[in-house]
Amino acid sequence: MSPTARLTWLCALLLGASILFSSLPLLGIALPNLLHSLLIALVLACLLVAAGDAWLGWQQPSPQISRELPGQLPLGRDSEITLTLHHSYSRSTPISLHDHLPEPLACDDFPLAASLEPGRFTRVSYSAQALRRGACSFSTCELRLPSPLGLWQIRRLLPLAGHSKIYPDFARLYNSELTSQELWLGQLGVRQRPRRGLGLDFHQLREYRESDTLRQIDWKATARKRSLIAREYQDERDQQIIFMLDCGRKMRSQDGEFSHFDHTLNALLLLSHVALRQGDAVGLHTFASDTPRFIAPAKGQGQIMQLMNAVYDLEPSLQPADYLAASEQLLLRQKRRALVIVLSNLRDESNDELLPTLRRLSRRHRVLVASLREAALDESLHSSLGTYEQSLDYCGAVSYRQSRELLHRQLQLQEVNLLDVRPQHLGPQLISQYLAMKRAGAL
Repeated sequence: MSPTARLTWLCALLLGASILFSSLPLLGIALPNLLHSLLIALVLACLLVAAGDAWLGWQQPSPQISRELPGQLPLGRDSEITLTLHHSYSRSTPISLHDHLPEPLACDDFPLAASLEPGRFTRVSYSAQALRRGACSFSTCELRLPSPLGLWQIRRLLPLAGHSKIYPDFARLYNSELTSQELWLGQLGVRQRPRRGLGLDFHQLREYRESDTLRQIDWKATARKRSLIAREYQDERDQQIIFMLDCGRKMRSQDGEFSHFDHTLNALLLLSHVALRQGDAVGLHTFASDTPRFIAPAKGQGQIMQLMNAVYDLEPSLQPADYLAASEQLLLRQKRRALVIVLSNLRDESNDELLPTLRRLSRRHRVLVASLREAALDESLHSSLGTYEQSLDYCGAVSYRQSRELLHRQLQLQEVNLLDVRPQHLGPQLISQYLAMKRAGAL
């Protein structure tokens, strides 16, 4: 409970009057004793009124409150949360409220102001941003109600439980349902190369067009219809994609607001969404994690929810990445040929183990390696050299880049598809590479 401005001004007036009445005798001005008695009575009356108003404020019932909370919140995006209040007072009551958010959420809008009308439901909304993936639980909501005479603000902590899950940024996935895939991919920055040649799977028969080749003409159908009929092909479906996700300490690097691991999860979901819409099956295999997880490849948009439920609470560990052990586990579980996409941060210390691992994987599967590049590396190479420390940083960055490029060249010599990419650009470049390999029949 805290005093309002009304009570503060009242106390200030009484204090000023008391000081004035006490100072007048010092100036030789005598006041009747009746005025002193009236002043004392006024002060006592104000104290009694303030105490009575505080007691009545404590006795008044709390409003009923409920929270409308999305079951899933996207990482790094604002989500709307609504509070609904109802009270049985006979008068309009202004209040302020502060929803106690769990640690992964942040909001700058508090405290929220609202006015409770008699017999009506009042809805108050605010936007909260998810800063970290995982489960989040709400517990209480704080209200500040005025006392009947408005002399006090009564603080109430109301229990209000709520639970939600913070997933990787899936908002862009649902935005894609509102537009065509080509337009959506263009908005993401995916570069789609023009098709060369034909797809691999027969799709349907249709009338001949000027752009069709002679090889597409179905001569038997043409003879029956007595007009040119062409075969239409589509990209081969029924492919399988397995993400080998590094959950080790190298993925804890931070670029901006989110870690490499968070950017990688967003890219993983984006490519999964595109591949599932293409008719392919998508699966997941994690390694260097405290809780290793495996999801067998499956088709259908329901697989997206399976993936999100598997990774929403996954955090990078302090373990080193054991590529050899991870590949052995994958080979035991995945017998059918698939596109294996290794998502990691390749450095020079990965050389001895990584090369034989990818060589073994490539015998059975098609392999694509996405190696994340730190922003600090690019910034060091393009920064001005004004001090001795900056020169040392530049030399270290050059040495690190050279060893990294050497590892990448060795991978390319083994005919391993490689992406050297900043985490923020991983999603569009992965999709572009996947579409190019699919159209070339390389999966």
